[in-house]
Amino acid sequence: MFDFGPPFQIDANLGGPAGITEMLVQSTDNEISVLPALPGQWLNGSLTGVRLRDGGKLDIAWKEGRLIEVKLQSEHAMKYRVLYSDRSTEVQIEPRKPMVLDGALHAVGM
Repeated sequence: MFDFGPPFQIDANLGGPAGITEMLVQSTDNEISVLPALPGQWLNGSLTGVRLRDGGKLDIAWKEGRLIEVKLQSEHAMKYRVLYSDRSTEVQIEPRKPMVLDGALHAVGM
């Protein structure tokens, strides 16, 4: 995935990881799509610390190709529409108070 240089090619070194991240999380200012293009070979996994376009942060985990957890947090109050497969939900994030959703996008107590 990295270029063989010199010169250093920023698009090669950062474009690959950005593309992989977009396969797992896509965000706009108020909408987040989780696992929109999960490869069939990646049955189990997790991704932590993904920065969203509006400054929020997200962690996700999946097992057997299905979402098991989404954790959202932000330094300021945010409202998101979270999408996964054919499901969606609206969530309100309070500053510095993480919100966890299960694979059905239902809030889980922390």
